[in-house]
Amino acid sequence: MDKIDKIINDLEKFLETLIEKNKNSLKEGRFIVRPGIAYDRFDITAFEGSYDGSLSGLVHHYLYEKGHYKKFLPAAEFKKCEKIVKNEPEGIYGPEDDESVQRALDEIHGTAAGVVGRKLLSLKIKIPDDFKEHLINIGAIENLDSKKEKVTKKKDNSTTTSEGLDSKNKPYYVYLSNNPEQKIIYQELHKLFTSHLSLFKSGILAVNYYKNYDFLIYPTDGSYKCSFYTLIHHILFNHKIYEKAFSDTNLEKAKKAMKVDPLSPPALDDEGNSKMDEYVNDSIYFVYLYCRDKKLNNVFVDINKHIENYSLGWPLLE
Repeated sequence: MDKIDKIINDLEKFLETLIEKNKNSLKEGRFIVRPGIAYDRFDITAFEGSYDGSLSGLVHHYLYEKGHYKKFLPAAEFKKCEKIVKNEPEGIYGPEDDESVQRALDEIHGTAAGVVGRKLLSLKIKIPDDFKEHLINIGAIENLDSKKEKVTKKKDNSTTTSEGLDSKNKPYYVYLSNNPEQKIIYQELHKLFTSHLSLFKSGILAVNYYKNYDFLIYPTDGSYKCSFYTLIHHILFNHKIYEKAFSDTNLEKAKKAMKVDPLSPPALDDEGNSKMDEYVNDSIYFVYLYCRDKKLNNVFVDINKHIENYSLGWPLLE
């Protein structure tokens, strides 16, 4: 068991115990808890907007007060974290350019939300709809309503999409591919898109991923700089898919691109380009489904243009 697994185990026990101690008030719909940490007032179902008093805030202060940050953060990052704890207690720590640390934090915070949601549901406590939808979107709980609907549709011999996706809320990466590398890409896209959904709806159609660079969430013609294609390149690199699925030559080209021009993809050989195109095209189908089901009308025109230009045969979005 590595450091992160031990931290997550400790966090899970803390959250489950905290919920047990507060179950009477939680059953009454009062989700504010006082765990004796930091400013001692957190809503364990709050996940959007300000970090102040949210579940993320609780996890952040717990990691600091229990010494967990110090176990996995590099010394320089821990100093930054400690400064935030002391000077900006209403905020939370996040690295500026350390992808491995960010992945660890994403795993910790995602696990925390799942633990809280499942524990509340196990106690038959009704959770707020927005928190429930968030848990479904990150794959922490199952959308039972959609499951019942799917069973009913099967009985009626109704049709679903080509991949059996008749629910807009289930995590897409569970269904779209049996390829383990492609599933990693879907999972990362789903996490990124869910965390940026409010921005998408406001018209900002990009995700912040590497060193605070923004990458488009939809395919476009023209420059590769900060494109969706380059976003997939970064996911491949950060999740070591280049090492698993590409030749050593293409791996070195990817490493060079990350150092020399991280906003553009590498110049791979024909075999590498073919594999990259496969990952990108499969990922575009994820984008298509996500934007359709979240009704992100402001990106429909660009996606429809791509469908027509490449004769993909998917129903146009409207």
